[in-house]
Amino acid sequence: MPLMKPVLPAALVAAIALAASACGSSHPTSSPPTSSGPTVSSSRLILGGTIRCTASLTKSVQAGQELGISFAFHNVSTRTVDVQLSYGGMWVIVRSADGTTYDTRVPLENSTGPPGRPIPVRPGATLTRRLRGLHARWKGPLRITPGCGLPELRPVRVAVTSPGLPASATAAVSNVVAATGHLLDHCRPSTPDVSVVGRIDPPSGDAPPLQARCSVSLNREGSFSVAQVLVLTPPDLQGVHVEQPYEALTGTNVLNENTQAIAWQFVVTRDGATSVDSADYETTRRGGGMAPAWFWGSSGPRTSDDNRCGASGGGSGDANGPEVAFVSAC
Repeated sequence: MPLMKPVLPAALVAAIALAASACGSSHPTSSPPTSSGPTVSSSRLILGGTIRCTASLTKSVQAGQELGISFAFHNVSTRTVDVQLSYGGMWVIVRSADGTTYDTRVPLENSTGPPGRPIPVRPGATLTRRLRGLHARWKGPLRITPGCGLPELRPVRVAVTSPGLPASATAAVSNVVAATGHLLDHCRPSTPDVSVVGRIDPPSGDAPPLQARCSVSLNREGSFSVAQVLVLTPPDLQGVHVEQPYEALTGTNVLNENTQAIAWQFVVTRDGATSVDSADYETTRRGGGMAPAWFWGSSGPRTSDDNRCGASGGGSGDANGPEVAFVSAC
């Protein structure tokens, strides 16, 4: 039975790192981190009335950009209170104009990894943190319901702006290809929903190229488009789909074969393409050896830990881009 590579979405990693970096005493009362432009906020008392949680968001965000969400936990009591920031500690539900709903807790439900430690907040002090990794990729206005622990806060409305649609579908696909950091240099779609067969070259090392089938689909969201890149290796890999709104790959559970599926989502406007989400999943043949891997972003690849041949797994939820494992080495 193959070893399973843990599936740990980037949002959970960020939450754990956030809690770890914030351990220690809280700082004196201060305002939440500033965002560009006017903000709107919602608050309520939590933890038995000892903490006032306030979520602040920018009133308007450009399509493809990160939603400016910050949380402030102000201790209104006379004793130190522990605040939990990892899974379920601070979250939002986004509802778009067409009814699409995105809950930031859902991608973390089946994640593995230790929870972050609670952070003590002294009386009269405020702990402030940003909720990162969530980008505007739905037609506005957005109805955003923040949450602190179990309680929901009052919903707020956020407008989504755009400089305008790409000049054409062909231009949109070209912008997306250019934004993949040379991933698609030799597997370059030019028409929406028309796949091409090519190869993905490793940035370095002795791993053979990945023979792949690559495609880009487009979906209009008002004054901008959302593009979905899908890369499959081998090219005849069948049954793989990308499920929305959580950029989840399905149909990938193949045993004892070298396969990989890469999903990468972009928001596209007349100004270009912006990475907003990704997912990846690979399976490899049993046996010795390692598959070299890279995290791929719009600025190009950076080294990741190699994956052991015989393992299967992947990740999702990284707005910067996917991990590409060269399973061809197994």
